[in-house]
Amino acid sequence: GTAVIFGEETLPVTCTVRVAEPVVVGSTNVAPMALTLTQSVPAGYTNGVLDRIIDEVTKPDATDDQLRWTNWAYRRYDDEVALTFTWATAQQISSVRLYHFYDSCCKHPESVTFQYSLNGEDYVTVEATAENLESFTYPNGASGACYAYTFNQTINPVGLRITMVQQGGTYSGYCVGLTEAEIYSRATELKINSSADLSGIAVDGTALADFSADTLAYNAAGSTVTATSDVNAGITVLPAQDDVVKIITLSEDGTASKTYQVTLDGCAHANTEIRNEKAATCTENGYTGDIYCNDCQKVIELGTVITATGHQHTQVRDKVEAGCETTGYTGDTYCTDCGAMIATGSVVAAKGHSWDEGVVTKEPTESEDGIRTYTCTVCGGTKTESIPFVKELKAPTVSLKVTADPDTGKLVFTGVFEDHENKDDYYEVTSRGLLYMYKFQLGNRVLHVKTPGRTRVSFRSIQEDGSFTYQMSPTYGTTLYAVRAFLSYVDPDTGKTVYVYSDVQYVRYNDLLN
Repeated sequence: GTAVIFGEETLPVTCTVRVAEPVVVGSTNVAPMALTLTQSVPAGYTNGVLDRIIDEVTKPDATDDQLRWTNWAYRRYDDEVALTFTWATAQQISSVRLYHFYDSCCKHPESVTFQYSLNGEDYVTVEATAENLESFTYPNGASGACYAYTFNQTINPVGLRITMVQQGGTYSGYCVGLTEAEIYSRATELKINSSADLSGIAVDGTALADFSADTLAYNAAGSTVTATSDVNAGITVLPAQDDVVKIITLSEDGTASKTYQVTLDGCAHANTEIRNEKAATCTENGYTGDIYCNDCQKVIELGTVITATGHQHTQVRDKVEAGCETTGYTGDTYCTDCGAMIATGSVVAAKGHSWDEGVVTKEPTESEDGIRTYTCTVCGGTKTESIPFVKELKAPTVSLKVTADPDTGKLVFTGVFEDHENKDDYYEVTSRGLLYMYKFQLGNRVLHVKTPGRTRVSFRSIQEDGSFTYQMSPTYGTTLYAVRAFLSYVDPDTGKTVYVYSDVQYVRYNDLLN
């Protein structure tokens, strides 16, 4: 680019960027700093306490199962268990240490795998190399081991999932257990150079053969001076003053600076002109032009690119408004400077009618539908809809017939939905059935569905003739029974169930045979 000096002279400026590898200076266990720690084992199926694996106690009292975590109670349902850590901000993670717990049931996992997430939702696998750092034994005979799992790449997630598979599947009776999980985040820093040394000076593209970083003054023939620094020092090449070019350097950390100078012998470039100049257009870059010396024909200063202006002045053409039933068009965008169409419009969906509340243009009867007509408040269009006719329904009735079957010795109760062939003229029957009980138990009470001591027989369906039949064996042929049939329906006005009954019949098996 360029820089304006004191508001008068424009000088070329070059920016250099050094890509540095970070240097590892330490690591931190970020497991206790997790925002959440969850497990795939359902509540009530774990042993111990999950949060104990991030309390920074690696070898707790082995006799207290509340100081560790296992999937013991869930081992028969699933041989795989996942522990998921999440953080509020991304962590730079390179390795994990797991303190495995072993006893007669807890065994080392058949496998341990890791997945990480950059957004807290999608997880991808990262490969890791396992190493047993330490094996140890507790006083009660249980044992454990610390394994380090080093990732093949440093990850920067907000979520890390550790999946362990227990040995022998769900039938072995084995489970997995942990006393501590440590997740290590790398701490790094960048080394910043403190040297202001140049690595070379060139005049008219030719490097000075006698250059040394500690030598600050040179003489050379030519007109254009350039400089380089292999320690990424900032370089400012000032215009020649009395044939002397000064080069000022500044270290990366800003603590050191140097001033080199080159005394030039040769053309003073007093007679210059601009060549290769080009104006920028809407779509093509321009060029400020190069400054040449007409005396020695050398390039004194290279030009710079002028960014294309872009389509600064535009106009929308062929726009069509959408109607109730017809589509519209947003219109195409044209540049009024160059005439090019720079954007194609899109179809605008029809707005649809805005219907009023409608008016009844034909009232419904008991046998014919009515008509309601709606009018669009925008275009005046109309549409109609049917108003269903309203049919007056009646309450159903039921009758009862009782007979005796001499072949089986049973009483036969038959209820009948009267006028069943015209059932559509009645409220829909929601239940049907029979009620009976000993007459001496009924006494002077009324027999209905809520009468204490009654027997209720319900039927899911009835015969095509509207009947439903039930047979029962009487206690004795002389036993007197009270019997009644019933139907029910829902009252459309109240929403309550209404029961209708047949007359009560008092019957004996022996009387019906005679």
